[in-house]
Amino acid sequence: MNIDNLKLRTKSLIPLAVMAIVVFAMLAFAAQKLTSISETAREIMEHRDKAANYTARATLAMMMAPCSASGALIYDGSSPEGRAANSGFLDTIDKFNS
Repeated sequence: MNIDNLKLRTKSLIPLAVMAIVVFAMLAFAAQKLTSISETAREIMEHRDKAANYTARATLAMMMAPCSASGALIYDGSSPEGRAANSGFLDTIDKFNS
């Protein structure tokens, strides 16, 4: 079969069919990439919330550490205030490490 033997209508439909196939392939590729990007964005949003929570905890622990340390140093360890300050200091260290 020679292209010269085809009708004019068939000759004009061949490039249109090829272009339609290319466009559909591009749409399928774009849809697949968009789905992948959406999944990645969802994962980032989930981890961002965890990171913000950990940052807030670390900030609080760092703010409380000097107060707890000074209380543990000022009060006698056998007094109720000293035991409370010492346990507060140890709690702050635990919170900071976790």
